[in-house]
Formats: sequence, C-alpha cells, structure tokens
Amino acid sequence: MALGNQLKELQTQRMEINNRLASRINEVNRDLVMIARLETSHQQIMSEWNQIVNQIGASSVQSAVVGASARSGRSRVQFGG
Repeated sequence: MALGNQLKELQTQRMEINNRLASRINEVNRDLVMIARLETSHQQIMSEWNQIVNQIGASSVQSAVVGASARSGRSRVQFGG
C-alpha cells in the first residue's frame, strides 16, 4: 500500500512539473510572438526613418547647390562690375 501511495505522489508531482513546464513554454511562445511583432515594427520605423533622412539629405544637397549658385552669381556681379 505504501508503494501505491508513493507512486501516486510521484505521478502527481510529475503532472505538476509538466503543467509548470507547459505554462512556461506558453509564456516563452507569447514572448517570441511579441519579439517578432516588435522586430517588424522596428523595421518599419527604421524604413520610415531612412526615408526621412534621405529626404532631408536630398533637400540639404539641393539647398547647398542653390545657395552656392546664388553666392557664385553675386560674387561675379560684385567683382565683375
């Protein structure tokens, strides 16, 4: 009879451990899904960020070219006359 009780206790402990493991696995899976979503959001934000940086860079280059042309034109007028 004592062996039967020990066996039941061991089975109960095994079931409890299996349930805890299943719970932890579910938590890890939820965290992995969250990480994947965060990574997707991060990639989208970085893509938008890069587009903005490229637009600012293009605007800066265009402004610099226009500014240089304007300064160059004024210089000729000032020193050519």
